Amino acid sequence: MLRDVDALGRHVPNWRAYLEHGAEAAEASTQAEAVLEAIEARLRTGRPLAEAAWIAEAERALNRSMTPAKRGRKAKAEFLGRTCG
Repeated sequence: MLRDVDALGRHVPNWRAYLEHGAEAAEASTQAEAVLEAIEARLRTGRPLAEAAWIAEAERALNRSMTPAKRGRKAKAEFLGRTCG
């Protein structure tokens, strides 16, 4: 859900150019470049760009994780439901 449309407008003055041609064509200020990069990174991963509290609320409401899980295989003992030691 998009909650603050005005804030997005402050970071990207030309959304049509941004969506059509990317950040290079959006005439964004240097301050907005970090926001644009964060938006593009989230578009690639499919993860939401929001405050942690909002993400936690959405996870509870949807009953699904929106944050990345720990990478790699589970440890053998953990995988089998056992604890080490």
